[in-house]
Amino acid sequence: MILNIADILVTQRKRKQITQQELADFVGVTKSSVSKWENGQTYPDVTLLPLLAAYFDLSIDDLLNYHSQLTSKEIQNIYRSLQKNLQKSGIETLESLQNLLKRYYSCYSFILQMGIFLLNHGDKLPGKDHEERKQLHVSRAKELFERVINYSNDSKLVDEAIILAAYSSLLLGNLEEIF
Repeated sequence: MILNIADILVTQRKRKQITQQELADFVGVTKSSVSKWENGQTYPDVTLLPLLAAYFDLSIDDLLNYHSQLTSKEIQNIYRSLQKNLQKSGIETLESLQNLLKRYYSCYSFILQMGIFLLNHGDKLPGKDHEERKQLHVSRAKELFERVINYSNDSKLVDEAIILAAYSSLLLGNLEEIF
């Protein structure tokens, strides 16, 4: 995950029209520390994040410029990017997919789409042979659909995930899970 706290700190400090020294005095660090944060050389200690967020009247997520939810357009762009990268390297694509899933693990529309990606493109991802690839990637897709089923509050997403989980069970030959 990329943290963009440096840009946020600079922007917020200038918005408040304070110096690095004034911010350093408030937080209880040196001016050099604030400078390093703003230049991206280091990050503030995690224990200082609530203080910095309160000082700038931001949430910690806004301070870190972190967003756990993606828009439909962002999800589409990620899906297309993964498809494009798949032409170059299945291993790198799978690694990217796994990292994205960790970052957006509470974005259920994204989780659903990444499960669909695995169903649609699992044959191009790493695995010894067709059967192993199917087992690995369809099973992972099914796990993602089950996450949506178990945790999402969006009934439309849950309904779609139920159908896709059943389809995944069918692909894996687990007919008893469908009925």
